[in-house]
Amino acid sequence: MNRAEYLQVRDVAAFLRWAEPFATEERPIDHSWTSPKWGTRHYTTLFNAYKRYEWGFSVDLPESGKCKGKYYGETASFLNARRAELRVSQQREDEAGFFKAAVGVLRWGHVYQDETLSKLGNGARLHLTTNASRLHPATADLDHLAGLNPMSAGFSKLYSLLVDGFPIYDSRVGCALASLVRLFCHEEGRDAVPEPLKVDVPLDRASVSRDPSCEQFRFERIASGSTTRYARSNVKAAWLLGELAKHPPFSGEDDQLHALQSALFMIGYAPLDRPCSHCPTDA
Repeated sequence: MNRAEYLQVRDVAAFLRWAEPFATEERPIDHSWTSPKWGTRHYTTLFNAYKRYEWGFSVDLPESGKCKGKYYGETASFLNARRAELRVSQQREDEAGFFKAAVGVLRWGHVYQDETLSKLGNGARLHLTTNASRLHPATADLDHLAGLNPMSAGFSKLYSLLVDGFPIYDSRVGCALASLVRLFCHEEGRDAVPEPLKVDVPLDRASVSRDPSCEQFRFERIASGSTTRYARSNVKAAWLLGELAKHPPFSGEDDQLHALQSALFMIGYAPLDRPCSHCPTDA
């Protein structure tokens, strides 16, 4: 199934119509969470969450020294620089330059998978750019993603810089998107999560569970090594968020998809409240 076919599926179209008011700020999110590191955060809308984006990072870049940042502008500047480095090194077939930029991205995300890159050796650039071409939202097919490896929260960050319109899909973004799907199913009186809207949620490393499942509406966790399931969920997220980001105010941002993805990152520290009276227990 490609993007055009996916977006024509009745359940997918219904979800996008339902979710549009969240993207346009016509409907609030009104979501709070508390973290030992960040304290209590409360977001009124998706756009409000994007505007209050925070991700404290301090990265030791090979040969470039330390780079620090916290807010969206600093993060966007850092990632834009790494995007340029990755794409230029790809064009020049510069293995060392590609590896250096890729390591910087992984360290920025606090995902230390340098060893995985090292095992790919001089083939890392060609291997990862070939994977990226298979993940491109304009041409990806959900039925042709088997064996796409490596595929993880860390490498999703890399692919997002190699491919236009491809979002980072980590445990926070997965938690937020699945929470919205769960709320849609509840409000629309669905008996279960429709198959096209099933997005698997990456395993989290925080003290809070990011499983948005409830008794009736359940989402699978992506175990280590489940690369095909990870790729399929990441591509679905690209298609869904790509449509929602076309609406203002997100459509007015320089990188509308990354802005919306960043909003989901902020609200997805923990699942949205489970409103289902018929689902009294958490997963």
